[in-house]
Amino acid sequence: MDNLTIKINTYTARLTRDRIAGGSGSAISYYFATIVCRGEGWDVILRFLTPESPLLDNEVQSSLKRIYVNIPGERFPYHMDLLRNEKPISFSIFPDQPNVASLYTGAEPVGEEEDQEEYRRKITIKRS
Repeated sequence: MDNLTIKINTYTARLTRDRIAGGSGSAISYYFATIVCRGEGWDVILRFLTPESPLLDNEVQSSLKRIYVNIPGERFPYHMDLLRNEKPISFSIFPDQPNVASLYTGAEPVGEEEDQEEYRRKITIKRS
């Protein structure tokens, strides 16, 4: 089956208590945060697992247009940074190999810089 690519339009981040992230088989994992990315009628639910949790397989529910992606918790800040600071953002997955998935930016010009005023403001905040 071909890969499924979804242009992400919006996202919602949620910090939560540990919850069971059910998957196929008997393994149980817990997560502390979710980011729900929405686009083209699909919900892509990124679940960030606690350090002691086994990494469960990702799951594609085509009939519900929902994808669950289980990610080690230490990667949460990278995903938030990407969603906050870049555009366009897309998500790609191979439904017949659901652990082959990625969240990525669109093409950007080489050498693109941040707005200098925004950059100075960030530097000032960090120094305070």
